[in-house]
Amino acid sequence: MTEDNSTELRIHTDSQERPFLSVVTPMFNEAEGIVEFLQELKVFLEDLGRTYEVLVVDDGSRDTSVERALSIHWRGCRVLALSKNCGHQIALEAGMSASRGTWVLTMDSDGQHPPECIQYMISAALDEDADVVYMRQPDRTNDSWAKRSAATMYYRIIRTITKVPIADSQADFRLIHRPVVEAVLKVPGDKVLRLLLPAIGYRSVTLEYSARDRIAGKGRFGAGWQFKMALLSILGFTSAPLRLVALSGLVISAGAAFWLLYVLVTYMQTRTVTGWSSVMAAVLTIGGLTLLSVSVVGEYLARVYDLLKAHPKYSARFVDGSANSGKDGQ
Repeated sequence: MTEDNSTELRIHTDSQERPFLSVVTPMFNEAEGIVEFLQELKVFLEDLGRTYEVLVVDDGSRDTSVERALSIHWRGCRVLALSKNCGHQIALEAGMSASRGTWVLTMDSDGQHPPECIQYMISAALDEDADVVYMRQPDRTNDSWAKRSAATMYYRIIRTITKVPIADSQADFRLIHRPVVEAVLKVPGDKVLRLLLPAIGYRSVTLEYSARDRIAGKGRFGAGWQFKMALLSILGFTSAPLRLVALSGLVISAGAAFWLLYVLVTYMQTRTVTGWSSVMAAVLTIGGLTLLSVSVVGEYLARVYDLLKAHPKYSARFVDGSANSGKDGQ
């Protein structure tokens, strides 16, 4: 099928033809800005001159986001609704699983990721023979001090602990080749895509962009989300905390052995060990570190348990009545 400038050839329908590009964009309570975002996205996709599909993944919105997204009646756009709020990373995974494009673009639906970058990303991927195109935001002066500090700390800590070569502010605005998408979807468990892709080491190129202000509303990713992302990143990509537990156990055991030796010597010399404060300090220190160690081990065991039980992570359906409705994700 040859490409021309007609809308019919650029819009991917439910036929067996694979579109050139799939755009996956999670949405959570974006009723105020989703229409403007999709209308702008449509303009740039039409100008590409390539077949495409857009998958808006509704992550359990509690407002009228779904109705607003469907109100523009865009044949190239479908809304994949998750049955509940599952989180940004699972929403991305659900959209990637439902996509069929040769290339898959992931971007936020709040307007901060500029659609005008799409053409440059595609050109870079084809010219550089890359499997992944990362978009990096070098200038974050528009963000608050707290947000900039949290982001800087996250990337530095993660690079140090996991040894994954991830650049600062290299988040979830990226273009991925279909073979990479299929390989990533086979990875079990929770996925932190911003770390998983560079950890595997696909051929890649990094471009820079300037993030725009949100179209409407406030950011959804607060301190709680950032802490959870950091925890998933550490637990999913390194066993360093377990090694730290083993090392602390060795140090505490050595200290306890010397303490026991001191107690025995003083007992044999018929001297009383004076001072309950020192004893309590030792008990509380050892007890606290023991509980912390058990907690770390418990987090890893919980991840193993989640993998073994293999329950679906989400349930999704296409709101527009697509034949792919009712899909569960592992």
